[in-house]
Amino acid sequence: MKLVDSSIRRPVTTAMVVVALLVFGGISVTRMQVDFYPDVTFPMVVVATIYPGAGPLEVESEVTEPMEEGLGTIAGLTDITSRSTENVSAITMQFDWGTNLDAAASDIRDRLDMAQASLPADVQKPFVFKFDPSMMPVLNLGIAGDIDEAELADIAEEISQRLQRVPGVAAVNVGGQVVRQIQVELDLRELALSGVTSEQLAMALKAQNLNFPVGTISTEEQRYLIRLVGEYGDLDQLRNTAVGARRDGTPVLVRQIATVNWAPEERDALVRMDGREAIYMWIQRRPDANTIQVSDALIREVEKVKKGLPAAVDFKVFWDSAQPVRNSVNSVTMNLIFGGILAAMVLFLFLRRFRATMFVAFAIPVSVFFALLGMYLAGFTLNILSMAGLAIAVGMVVDNGVVVFENIFRRRELGEEPFKAASEGASTVAMAITASTLTTIAVFLPLLMLRGILQIFFKELAFAIIFALIASLGIALTLIPMLAARYLKMPKPGTQEKGLRGWSERFYCGIETAYSRLIGWAIGHRRLVVIITVLVLLASLGLIPLIGTEFLPRQFSDYTEIYAEMPVGTSLEKTNEGAARIEQYVVEKWGGELKAVLVQVGGGTNVFSAIFGGARASTAEIDLVMKPGANAL
Repeated sequence: MKLVDSSIRRPVTTAMVVVALLVFGGISVTRMQVDFYPDVTFPMVVVATIYPGAGPLEVESEVTEPMEEGLGTIAGLTDITSRSTENVSAITMQFDWGTNLDAAASDIRDRLDMAQASLPADVQKPFVFKFDPSMMPVLNLGIAGDIDEAELADIAEEISQRLQRVPGVAAVNVGGQVVRQIQVELDLRELALSGVTSEQLAMALKAQNLNFPVGTISTEEQRYLIRLVGEYGDLDQLRNTAVGARRDGTPVLVRQIATVNWAPEERDALVRMDGREAIYMWIQRRPDANTIQVSDALIREVEKVKKGLPAAVDFKVFWDSAQPVRNSVNSVTMNLIFGGILAAMVLFLFLRRFRATMFVAFAIPVSVFFALLGMYLAGFTLNILSMAGLAIAVGMVVDNGVVVFENIFRRRELGEEPFKAASEGASTVAMAITASTLTTIAVFLPLLMLRGILQIFFKELAFAIIFALIASLGIALTLIPMLAARYLKMPKPGTQEKGLRGWSERFYCGIETAYSRLIGWAIGHRRLVVIITVLVLLASLGLIPLIGTEFLPRQFSDYTEIYAEMPVGTSLEKTNEGAARIEQYVVEKWGGELKAVLVQVGGGTNVFSAIFGGARASTAEIDLVMKPGANAL
């Protein structure tokens, strides 16, 4: 066979190709994204619309229903559902797998532009979201402190700006902070005596708090841009604003009819971390960013931020969503390494020669790195499924090498020259191992023909195995013959094996003898063997209903969420009381196993509330992080 002969005659070329595969495979590992599951983009689009101050019925009749009518005829749409709650409308659109979501989102925006004219004036512009795993937070942070709430909010804002600059970060979201606003408290008696109405006061303040361009003025030599600067710079300017005139013509100033001060905005959400009022921050990564790398960079930046914070401020990581990814991928990686070591040990038990074992076992790292190179070029990620595919392939990649080496070894024992034994020994079984490899690959091809989410999940597993098997076939027909021809040392003919090797030789001869007797008995009792085989097959099939089925195995996570909902219309304070009782019960019962507790009450009128559950004043969420090794709730 030309391939075998060329690899034997050109050992340097063969070695360089193998080294190149190892190098490029190693480079691919450093550049591949690491995630828990393969990159799954669900064929789902959510249209979220904010209607401040509206109840669920108004949101449904004035926003959701008109928009559903316009969106219901989009091509490829399989299902449309909606949820109307206080202030928010969320319409979820499910498409066929394989639908171009970019084109679908563009079509949706066109329909929304046409429907915008029929919506109430206070309705904000709808948001269109495509479901992407990168939308899920990479890092959840909490900041608490025994300082003024407004000052704490300012610190949180500064921190969010620093974290936003970390490479790979797409957005830093902040919730639960107190927002300051200028509060104008009217003195109704003075207001009545002044003759100014509250509407006139509001209009006057709006008219004098402006900042916009008004045009240009040109001279013979220069051209000037004119801008009206009228925004208030401080509270005194607002207090001294004239909003009307008395009957005698004297101006009415704001400070004469009202008190102007900074005050916190009415809160629509409350956050507690470990029993203290806190501000909650969650960070999203860019779609092309590596989850673990972004998490590591953020944690390093958090440690730097802590050094510059006041002593009274507690800033810490509440939950690192990259940690389960690290644990899972590291676990599969260690299983892959130990699997390769165990495979090499089993080879040694049968080959009984260290050098021969290394020849065959070398196929494991080369095949794995070739598979990693192929996965990188195909755009795959390192996840538990792709790594599991490599772990499965470890036991398969040595099969071809064992067959080739055994044939070469047998010919060497018969006295053939090293180069001739390697060439003819590998060429004799080349078609056999090629057919065997192709039949194994054919087993995994149906996984690539699945549709929907199953194809996405099993595609990377199947390709990892296929790439590794292709590499193992190449190694068996090139590297192993070259190594066996040049570096395999054989004992002289007629040499009697001694010691452990001699004992193992006698042991394996005994096994061969027993196996020969078993084969002879099976041939003599063919009908009985067939009946037993069929009965075992039927009994195995009968056990399938007892095993049970599920899409994914149950996972135990250190992170647990508890959702609570009060009757619609419940105030934020009342919901907070109920959430506090649940929090107290959980802490009293499982306090020793808890690492951190975060309580979120309400949610307000923001787009994330519309998408992720429609949080409102009557809802609460309690997030629990368990200590390592603790029993899950």
